[in-house]
Amino acid sequence: GIAIAAAGTSSAVWPKDADAAMVMFPPEELNNRYILMRAGEDELLARDEIMTNKVYTNAFDHALTNTGKKQVVSAYKSIE
Repeated sequence: GIAIAAAGTSSAVWPKDADAAMVMFPPEELNNRYILMRAGEDELLARDEIMTNKVYTNAFDHALTNTGKKQVVSAYKSIE
């Protein structure tokens, strides 16, 4: 344990033992699931244009194309 002493005193106070219900790391079993997915085709990509201005690329008139929408649905179904 770690000794804790107040300034100007010589007596140390020892912390209590950890509670038995405490979560221990690393856990015996990990249940996390991480999925990396690329965005579907959008209007800019379909026109082979590169745009990095987020105000412009997030505009509704640069949304997913019909192909991009199908790509997203297909990707979603593959991870269910």
